[in-house]
This record gives sequence, structure tokens and C-alpha cells, in this order.
Amino acid sequence: MALGLDASFAAGARPLTGTAHIWDDCYGRYDRDDKEKAVRKTVSAVRARGKLGQMLEEVYYRGDQYVIERAGKAMAAVVPVEQYEQWRRERDAFFELVEELRSRNAKADPAQVEKDAAAARRRRR
Repeated sequence: MALGLDASFAAGARPLTGTAHIWDDCYGRYDRDDKEKAVRKTVSAVRARGKLGQMLEEVYYRGDQYVIERAGKAMAAVVPVEQYEQWRRERDAFFELVEELRSRNAKADPAQVEKDAAAARRRRR
């Protein structure tokens, strides 16, 4: 084990980015996004299993975010519940808008809808 990290991280180690500093070698790599002030960390599934309680405290109290990987592939994320709820509200609002547009255009000619969408895209660019 290198620096107390599990073998999967040591074998595929990537350099740290951003303005982060190593505060606990057992977690692996992470970077700080200065705009959000939350620390984003990537951790193996094995490490997450062993440190779940501590991870939850960091997410809850500090707003940290974790990406959990298995064999180098991102499998899940742990984020503050407030952020998750915000994403859900935004997603729900988006799908409500989509449904509203569908209902407004239910009787519209599909060819005309395509023309209108193409014209809107051209104006947007």
C-alpha cells in the first residue's frame, strides 16, 4: 500500500488537481472547486464501505461530495441531501414543462413543430 491507500488507487493513481491539499491519505484523490467550496472526492467501493459513517458526516456537515468507483468506473455519488432535493425539484420542473409543451402541441402538425423548433434553434445561435 502506498501512503495508506488501497492497491486499486495506488495502481491507477491520478494527480491531484485544483487547490486541494491531502488531509487524510486513506481517502484517495480529491479536488476543491473554489466556487462551491465543497470538496469532491473519489473513493473506491471498498474504502467507502469501511468509511461510510465518516463520509456521511463530511457530506452532512461540510457539504463534501463523494464519487464511489469500482474498478476505476464511477458507480454512485454521495451528495448533501439539500443538493439532491434541489436536483429533484429542477428535474420535476423540467418534466412538467415538457409535459406542458406536449399537451399544447398534441394536435399540432409534427412537420410544423419540427420547422418551429429548427427556427427557434437558428434564432438562439
